[in-house]
Amino acid sequence: SMKLFVRKQTGAGFATVAADDLEDNLTIRHQGSGQEYTVPVTWDERGRGSAHGEASFAVPKDAPLGTYSIGIHDSLGSRRGRADERAAGHFRVEAFRVPLMRARLQPVGTPLVNPADVRIDLQVSYLSGGGAGGLPVKLRTQVEPKSVSFPDFEGYSFAAGDVTEGRNEEGDAYARFGDTTFADPDSEGDEDDAQSTPRRQRTTDLSLALDAAGGARATVKDVGKSGAPRDLIAELEYRDPNGETLAVATRVALWPSRIVLGIKPDSWVASKDRLKFTVVAVDLAGKPVAGVAVQTDAFKRETYSHRRRLIGGFYAYEHGSETRLVKDLCSGATDEHGLLICEIASPAAGNLVLRARATDPEGNASVTRADAWVATGEDWWFAASDNDRIDLLPEKKRYEPGDTARFQVRMPFKEATVLVTVEREGVLDAFVRTIKRSDPVLEVPIKGNYAPNAFVSVFLVRGRIGGVEPTALIDLAKPAYKMGLAELRVGWSAHELSVKVTPGSAAYKVRDKAKVAIAVRRADRPAAKSRSPRSTRDCWSCCPTTRGSSSMR
Repeated sequence: SMKLFVRKQTGAGFATVAADDLEDNLTIRHQGSGQEYTVPVTWDERGRGSAHGEASFAVPKDAPLGTYSIGIHDSLGSRRGRADERAAGHFRVEAFRVPLMRARLQPVGTPLVNPADVRIDLQVSYLSGGGAGGLPVKLRTQVEPKSVSFPDFEGYSFAAGDVTEGRNEEGDAYARFGDTTFADPDSEGDEDDAQSTPRRQRTTDLSLALDAAGGARATVKDVGKSGAPRDLIAELEYRDPNGETLAVATRVALWPSRIVLGIKPDSWVASKDRLKFTVVAVDLAGKPVAGVAVQTDAFKRETYSHRRRLIGGFYAYEHGSETRLVKDLCSGATDEHGLLICEIASPAAGNLVLRARATDPEGNASVTRADAWVATGEDWWFAASDNDRIDLLPEKKRYEPGDTARFQVRMPFKEATVLVTVEREGVLDAFVRTIKRSDPVLEVPIKGNYAPNAFVSVFLVRGRIGGVEPTALIDLAKPAYKMGLAELRVGWSAHELSVKVTPGSAAYKVRDKAKVAIAVRRADRPAAKSRSPRSTRDCWSCCPTTRGSSSMR
């Protein structure tokens, strides 16, 4: 059985569709053979439109395995392919066998900080009881970068790695976003020239035989060291008695230090006289650590671009960046909340990279960094390309109604006229501004009807430049345009409740009683009967745990 919803886009959001515009049959099509089934659907009419529809499809015994698509027929307008069919979803038909074994992977000695080797305990047992003694298994592992974030420290950049000094040259086939460089796969060049993100590295492929109890201990040697957190992905493959080859996997965190640093600029755009940022030190579980000695410094990153003439009179951009150390900033020990707040005059203008460093009691280094922009009214150059797209970077990912969103417009023009539109199911607002390269910041007031999200689009137009005469092959002074797009999340703070459930223990046995702390907090103001602005009310509830259930009432 299935429940179907059809909505149409309007300027105010989504609206229901009249039942007369929807046909009473669905088309279920197998992707591969093209075999089709017609299924009747009943639409439930409420008010002026149809709220939803219900249908049932009995899978035939001779139906081919694979993916099936669901198509709804309507008269709302033409679409690609068939004009009266709209894709509504898909499902898969598979043949399953009941497994007779289960496997487990358990790393030894976690948490692992700069390990030379990683030991993993393997266990394969029968569901009916007893270990799979002597079973041949295969263990595969690979290492990949790990993204670190903690819910109590939103907006901080944790364990982002060190800063690389020097100059980096890039051609027109590469585009940079932050510290990641994307290469054009159709370009003819050496891929090693691009500083791309680290790729996954296969470290081991071990074949083992379990002991009489169905267990074994495998050692992954020479995982290497890194200044950034990584994940070791371990996958155990074994042969089940039902004839299938099954696998189970786990992730093992490899930490460079027992201290994790996070850094957060006070504002995305800073002034020359005031540069403020906050550094937090936490342990591997995300708990603040006091008394950690932290050192901070600043790097300046400058972008260089020029146009190179190609065969046939065409031009292409080549650009690069240079990163250099500017000055040591502040240093000190974190307070009881694990915070170190720095507020100083900016040592330079433009794109700054703020770096924070610390060491744990064993001497392992922890490094993180974050970008900040210091505006001084001078002209600044951003990386350009030969297409019509530019980067539009918001100051924050989320705003509340009444806030003012600030964007950095990374345009290659000295001055341009900008058409700004706020869009979602159409254009919500539009206005025109003039932006200069000396102050490439755009401000957009956030209204309540922008929630829950909206897209800000900028269309920049630069007129003809005087003093440059066109030639028979190229006109470098002709009018030009660029476009940029960014998404904003707009909150519902007046209607939101933040609920946090914390169990008293990480694990319980069957028929134990679980003690759970429930904290409810309003986003805009404390709720009634609140004891503090952070936590509105803590409720303790005891309930017995049951086998096969993880829910708590």
